[in-house]
Amino acid sequence: MKRCLFPKGVAAALFAVSVLNGCNEGTENLQYVNLSQAACSFLGEDNTPLTITVDASPATWQATPNASWIKAERTDEHTLTLTADDNDTDQERKTTVTIQADRATQTIRINQLPKDSFFARYRKLDEFASSAMSPGGKYAGGYIISVAPDDSWQYSPVIIDVETEERYEFGPFPESLYFISQTIAITDQGLMFLSNSNGGQIAINTTGDIIVPEAPAGFQFQPEVQGSSADGRYWVGFAKESNGEEGLTWPLLWTDGVAEKLPMPAKNFRDEAFWYGIMARGISADGSVIYGTTWENLDFGMVYWKRDGGEWKVDYVGQDVHEIKPVKMLDAFGEEMDYNLASAKAAEACVWVEIRVYTREAVLVIPGLFIGIGQNLIRLVDFLEFFLSGFITGILIGVVFHGQLAVGLFDLGVGRVLLHAQYLVIISFVLICHSFSPQIRWATADRGGRAAPIKLYSAN
Repeated sequence: MKRCLFPKGVAAALFAVSVLNGCNEGTENLQYVNLSQAACSFLGEDNTPLTITVDASPATWQATPNASWIKAERTDEHTLTLTADDNDTDQERKTTVTIQADRATQTIRINQLPKDSFFARYRKLDEFASSAMSPGGKYAGGYIISVAPDDSWQYSPVIIDVETEERYEFGPFPESLYFISQTIAITDQGLMFLSNSNGGQIAINTTGDIIVPEAPAGFQFQPEVQGSSADGRYWVGFAKESNGEEGLTWPLLWTDGVAEKLPMPAKNFRDEAFWYGIMARGISADGSVIYGTTWENLDFGMVYWKRDGGEWKVDYVGQDVHEIKPVKMLDAFGEEMDYNLASAKAAEACVWVEIRVYTREAVLVIPGLFIGIGQNLIRLVDFLEFFLSGFITGILIGVVFHGQLAVGLFDLGVGRVLLHAQYLVIISFVLICHSFSPQIRWATADRGGRAAPIKLYSAN
């Protein structure tokens, strides 16, 4: 089967040859190649031969394919037959066939699609209450909720081979046995992990075997697996060690089904003692990198582990720019308390911002390169407060468009002058400046009205 693209009229190649007879007389020999079509597309497999009509002068033309997977045969004086091999690659491929009649040539462009099995197909599995896909996309899985004869809930785990669409369905299991509440993960080997609200977690494979992941020795609570490596040898997750203040949640690594504790940083993301712990959330395909999060009062600091000399080393993501700022805050009862703010150090290279200061107002402009759309800027002010937190105390909310392009300039009133004395600038009239964090020096323009641009340069 094939799909052909027909040009307007016929494809032709002309070549005029002058032949001299004697000294003064000459005749013109017109050479050409006319084709019924000059482009064609084949499917990835099971194609029928395609015939193309060739009108050429001289009539002794020849066809030369420029790839081994396309065959070009001169069937008769006016017929070219193209045959495409099945496409065993996973992507579209292209080539050409050259038709030549003496000095006149013409080219046929040929495209071939990959096989249907290589196309991404969208399938919506509405029947699943919760679902997951394996790291390499080999399996998808979930569970189906139904009502038992006694009006209780029952659960049927389902694993699907994405390529063959073979379906493995088990159960239904009564909620008194397995009260399934969420599909957590599935491996490329077809082992699916499901949260069991009766306690802990279960894992089921394509043969229906059910296992319960085990925590390291000494843990009082059952663990939860969150992800696996591509070969299924390594799983990661977490478990709570015990009750009480000393019972932290520990990140865990399973190797061939045997669990071990992963190390934790000395303190949490706010440089305080852990009171809840860390959860390992995922692992790289080759099992060399693990990532997770802290779980301290909605403070989700991201953590990662890497092997170093056979041992796992742990650190916070962005540790090189992570800094702690102790402050005094009021608790829910109005009492003063100590608190640590976690923030990022001033970046050494940032997107430029422009501060326009007029006689009675100061406005901040973000370039269109950084903010691409002038609508739905729900988080813009939060970004600005973070970006400028090192040298302003706050930003008044108030977006005003002054007729610029939709992707252009955004003007927000800046509520106060710079926070620290070393950054304080006395503005006599007006100025415009451009800033690059972190170290800066100012240049001002002492002129009335709206000032011409004055740049703020990096001191680095």
